[in-house]
Amino acid sequence: RKSNMIMKTPLSFPNLHYQQLRKVCCAKPRDLAKMYGLEEFTTAKGKYWYKDNGADILAVSHLDSVMPFMHFEVAKLRPDSLIYCPTLDNRLGAYIILDWLAKSGAKYDILLTEGEESGQSTAIGFKPPKHKDYNWTFSFDRRGTDVATYQYYSVGFAQAIMRHGAEAVVHGTYSDIVDLEHLGCRGLNFGIGFHGEHTAYAYAHKSEILGGL
Repeated sequence: RKSNMIMKTPLSFPNLHYQQLRKVCCAKPRDLAKMYGLEEFTTAKGKYWYKDNGADILAVSHLDSVMPFMHFEVAKLRPDSLIYCPTLDNRLGAYIILDWLAKSGAKYDILLTEGEESGQSTAIGFKPPKHKDYNWTFSFDRRGTDVATYQYYSVGFAQAIMRHGAEAVVHGTYSDIVDLEHLGCRGLNFGIGFHGEHTAYAYAHKSEILGGL
């Protein structure tokens, strides 16, 4: 089926908004969900937040982090800029989904989770509306710029991803989309340029963020 992420007019990609990224990196999950109009749901494993935008694609990000928010700094260097924040994994992915990509004109539903860092993502308890039949899911929750496919891997699938410009396609270990197999569609986890995740010195390259999108 054709995805309704395919727009009638070309997407227009904005620049990164560092002030808004900082807000996403430090906000409490409930406040962040309220900021972007997501509804809260409770499962046996914890909470998730969901927004139905009338799409057949689901964007996913987890809001829990190994490290607490302690700082947010941007080093504007040449030829690249570096963003330093301990919660980039995966608040950077959340920012891309909630704000940056949304402003480009792309259309997708949104699922925010917790528990991913302990391997207990609340994505497993996600129950879409009865009328929903998703074509695929995606997230931005990897270092660097490769793409992970987990249990959804096949040679043909990997080849198709590579034809669309992926640097590399790997199996991966775990992320939210692993626990979304009950949706009956495949999932992709894109590298979003962060490094040193799970430490106080986590950082991301602006060039890798924009280059992988």
